[in-house]
Amino acid sequence: MLLVDAVLDSGVTQEFLLRRLGGEQPRSLRLAVLLDKPEQRRVGWKPDYFGFRTASNGLWVGYGLAASNGMCRNEKSLSVKPPVREAQGKKK
Repeated sequence: MLLVDAVLDSGVTQEFLLRRLGGEQPRSLRLAVLLDKPEQRRVGWKPDYFGFRTASNGLWVGYGLAASNGMCRNEKSLSVKPPVREAQGKKK
C-alpha cells in the first residue's frame, strides 16, 4: 500500500494514517510525499519516497499547492512565498 501526500511537515497526520492503515496488516506500507520538511517534524516518521527535501519554513506553492488565499496553485514550478501578514487596521 502506498500513502501519497503533498507535504510532510509535522508528520502528525501521516503518523495517524499510517498507524490506522498498518492495523489492516497490508503486505507493505510506504509513504511518498512531494515535499519533505524534516525541520518541522514532531514524530519519528520519515517518507520512503520524496520529491524534494527542504529546510525552509516558508509556504511552498505551485503544482497544486496553494497559498492560504488560494492563489499560485497552478504555477508550473515550486516556489516559496513569504508569509502573508494580515493588515492591522488602525482606528483614527
